[in-house]
Amino acid sequence: MMLTAPAAALAEALSLAATAVRGNINLAPVHLVADKGAVSFTCSGPGISIKITAIADIAEPGEVTVAANRLGGLITGFSSSSSITVNTTDNTTQISCGDSRFYLPVLPDVPAALKFDTESTGIEVAGNDLLALLEVVPAASTQTTRFFLTGLYMHSVGDELVAVATDGTRLLRAGIKADHLSTDRRFIVPSKAATALIRLVKQTKPDSVTLRRSYARFAVTGPGFEFVTALIDAKYPDYERLLPRASINVAQCKRSDLIGALARLGAVADGELPLLALSWIDGEPLRLFLPRQPGDAEDRVPAETRGSARLAMSLPQLTAMVSNFPSDRLHLEVTDADGPLMLRGERSKLGILMSCRWTFAEGEKPETEKRPAFARSGAMPNVQ
Repeated sequence: MMLTAPAAALAEALSLAATAVRGNINLAPVHLVADKGAVSFTCSGPGISIKITAIADIAEPGEVTVAANRLGGLITGFSSSSSITVNTTDNTTQISCGDSRFYLPVLPDVPAALKFDTESTGIEVAGNDLLALLEVVPAASTQTTRFFLTGLYMHSVGDELVAVATDGTRLLRAGIKADHLSTDRRFIVPSKAATALIRLVKQTKPDSVTLRRSYARFAVTGPGFEFVTALIDAKYPDYERLLPRASINVAQCKRSDLIGALARLGAVADGELPLLALSWIDGEPLRLFLPRQPGDAEDRVPAETRGSARLAMSLPQLTAMVSNFPSDRLHLEVTDADGPLMLRGERSKLGILMSCRWTFAEGEKPETEKRPAFARSGAMPNVQ
């Protein structure tokens, strides 16, 4: 095999392929295939494979496997405008640029790339729409004991493709207009794979991508890349029955106003897990304060409000959830006296955050024994 290509193109392709083994690149091989005016880099980690293709001048087609970290170190050591030649023999790979020559051993065992196990027609969606679905992944659980929640669940609902993630305390749901892809409850994409795919799509910026799903695999292809991941072998819980009903206790405000208020309260809050109180009365602005630090901080957010609500929740969790919504305006709802809080944004975006138990001062809100919807179900316990 012999090829020549700009250092910048080779470095970017290798970097993106190595996303499959992020954190383990020192032990990872990369498989290069040169043919028909392009070179591909394929890296495979546990349950994930990424193939990236770059344009190159191919003097001799072929393939080779070398250490990803060593090849990457050599390529990034040259200026981005340099022209690099890769030439292989049976035992070595020569990397040359100008008068510089370096040699890497050929690894004897080609890593087994994850293959898509069933032919599927797939559906085409915009690259930005795929990112909108993947952005629910921060709500996924990190507890391996509930491995079926350690990813995002994708399913078709009418003319939408919907993605959901939850850890039992918070839930994020997003939908995009798309053709039918899947309706069973086993389409669960691991969080690590979703995170790698987010980086891949953000870096390549494709106008559109093709999604394919089989019983055990999920594949995404776009200009210059192929992504395949194993699905979590489990059935996703029936989250729909846990969604709170519509409420008359609603508030609408600018997202930027709410983020600013949360940041100011966070600057004053003590402790690693500060508690926030959120309340409103019909026709009045939102009131936010720190119930564990009475008198230290209070903020008002202009809002259109109906009904009334008052509940306590994690300040960091609410801040993170609000930041996940790209909408200019947010719609807040509280069905029960003690939560949960529902956030609605554009394009079917939904967020749910469990409340924390707190006995408010006299004249504010009495303590209640009623529990939030997720907690009452027994499937997703309330977290204090």
